[in-house]
Parts: sequence; C-alpha cells; structure tokens
Amino acid sequence: LGVFVPPHALRLPPEPITRWGHFWCDVTVNGLDTVRVPMDVVQFLRPKTKRSRRWQEQQRQQLESSRERLL
Repeated sequence: LGVFVPPHALRLPPEPITRWGHFWCDVTVNGLDTVRVPMDVVQFLRPKTKRSRRWQEQQRQQLESSRERLL
C-alpha cells in the first residue's frame, strides 16, 4: 500500500531514522483523528534496476527447473 501524506499530517518517531527497517509513524486524518501506521524504510532502487533483478531471478529459476528436468 503506497500512501502519500502531506508533511503537516505526518509525525515521525522521536529518534532519528539512521537505518533501514520497520518503524511506526502517526498520521492525522482530517485534522481530527490520529492513526498509527507502519512505515518501512528501504533502499531506493531505480525501476530499471528492479526489472533487471527480477529478470535475473526468473532466469535463475528457469535454469534450476531445466536442470531438475534433465536429472
């Protein structure tokens, strides 16, 4: 679920985020209610890099399955 929140409605954890991982943040909805939402901080990969890695993984799986059929 990719959610975009305006900066004024988002409250990040008090400690600095200096690593990748799973964090919780508070989001204010319509200026009334605050909800706690999980947030994952991950390394950014360009779309081309993602496609390349996905293609490489598919090639590896195909190679493994063809090896199993031959044996």
